[in-house]
Amino acid sequence: MSAVELQETPDWDLLDFPVEKVALPDLDINGTAVPLPDSRAVVRTDTNTVLKIVGRNYKVVPHRTLFEPIHEELESMGVGVKGVKTQIGLDGGYARVTWTLEDAQIDIGGGDLVDLEITAANSYNYKSRLSLAVEAMRLICTNGLRIGTEFAAIRRRHAPGVILNDLHTVLRDLPVIQEQILPQWQAWKETAITPAQFEERLEKSKVVGQRAIAGVVEYFDERDPNAWEAYNALTWRATHQMNARVEGRLVLRQEKAQRQALAFANTLVERYGS
Repeated sequence: MSAVELQETPDWDLLDFPVEKVALPDLDINGTAVPLPDSRAVVRTDTNTVLKIVGRNYKVVPHRTLFEPIHEELESMGVGVKGVKTQIGLDGGYARVTWTLEDAQIDIGGGDLVDLEITAANSYNYKSRLSLAVEAMRLICTNGLRIGTEFAAIRRRHAPGVILNDLHTVLRDLPVIQEQILPQWQAWKETAITPAQFEERLEKSKVVGQRAIAGVVEYFDERDPNAWEAYNALTWRATHQMNARVEGRLVLRQEKAQRQALAFANTLVERYGS
C-alpha cells in the first residue's frame, strides 16, 4: 500500500490514472481459435497492467469519480475534516480514502480519545465493493494504531451514482454510532484480565497464529490489564505486524483481523466482565 500521510485533499495524482475495459483476443486451444465474447480485461493503460478479467457488462468506476464527489460534498456541507489519507494497492486495482473528522471524538476515559473517520473504498478487481464506512483512530498511539473496523458500512456493486445519498446517511447516523460505541468500549476498559488469561484465550480462540501470540501478549503486558487494551493489542498486530507478499492485499487482511479483534474483545467481556 502507498504511504498514508495526512493531506488537505485526496491525492488525485495517485488516484487519477487511465483504466479501460478491453476485449480479449481469441483463446488458442490445440490450434483452434476460441472467442471470448463475454469476457473483458480491465487494463491500467499507463502501465499496461491487467487488473482483472471481468464480464462484458462490468462497469469501470474510476477511483476519482467516486472520491471527488464525496470530498466536495463534505466541503459544501461544512463538515470539519482534520485531514485526508489516500491509499492504493494491487497496482491501483484497490483504492481507499479516509477523511478524519473534526468534532467527532469519543472519550473512552482517562484522556484516551478516539477520532471517527469516514472511509470510502473502490476496486477494479472485486477485492472490495464500492463502500462507505465509519472507522476509528485511537489518538493515544502516535504511530497510527487503528482500532476496530467498520462501525457502519454501506457496500454496493458498481453504483457510484448513489454514493452521496450513502454519505448523508452515514453523517446522519454519526451521533447514534457514537452513543452505541462508547458503552461497548467502556465495558471493555472495565473488564480486567491478566496477561495469562489473555494468552489462554488467544490460544483457544486461534484469533492469531501460534507464532504471533508471544508478541501480542508482550505488547498487552506493557499496558493496563483490561479487555480494551487486549483489543488494541490485536489491532496493533493487524496494523503494524502483519505482512503480505502481494502489495495491497495487506489492507484486506487487516480488515479481517480487526473484525476478529472486535468479536474477541466481546467474548472477554462475556467471560470476565462483572
